[in-house]
Amino acid sequence: MAEKKNSNKGMAEKYSARTIELLEPILSENKFQMVDVEYVTEGEENYLRIYIDKEGGISLDDCEIVSRAVELKLDEENLIKDPYILEVSSPGLTRKLKSENDFKFGKGKYVLVMLYKPEDIAGNGNKVKSFCGILEDFDQEKVVVSVDMSSLAKPAKKGAKKNSKTAQKKAAELLKEHPWDGKALVKRSDISLIRLEINDDDFNSSNKEAVEEISLEEPVSEDSSSGNGSFEE
Repeated sequence: MAEKKNSNKGMAEKYSARTIELLEPILSENKFQMVDVEYVTEGEENYLRIYIDKEGGISLDDCEIVSRAVELKLDEENLIKDPYILEVSSPGLTRKLKSENDFKFGKGKYVLVMLYKPEDIAGNGNKVKSFCGILEDFDQEKVVVSVDMSSLAKPAKKGAKKNSKTAQKKAAELLKEHPWDGKALVKRSDISLIRLEINDDDFNSSNKEAVEEISLEEPVSEDSSSGNGSFEE
């Protein structure tokens, strides 16, 4: 069973890699950006999914242009022997960040970070496996995220209201006990998934309320931070 699973994974990677090579001239000609390619099996169906983007966003006509062009090339090579469904689309509002171009695109945007295992990113004993915030910076090994305190203090549950007063109060309490500049420095190897997340309009006001509640009683000094800031030279 394990050998078959590894074989299927190897074939999926082969199909994806070759599809990317076939796509490059098509995307270059139309000034589109490659986001991701994946070959997956869901139920009894095989899917070759291509995600593309461009400045200003991708239209249905753009997807059709790419779909027709790459389908011809795939048929010429007879690359994928089994029946499959070809899908070409934009990455959507919750775009995964994988390549360096993805991270460049996501810099300065609101993201969801999911870790392989719970970690104490703030150094206050409060371990979390996921959190949201602004992707401030990145390099080959690490990312820096300005954390949404509400997501850190109280992980969001399905159907729960984000940035509740309870979460804001908990965030303030954590910060008061363990002064922190709010920036999480995380190894990329520890991240299972990082993607764009629909921005919560209350993010900035939520953090501001948490910080103001602390500053009324015990101002946080500049030299008490644990974050490393930017990696840029």
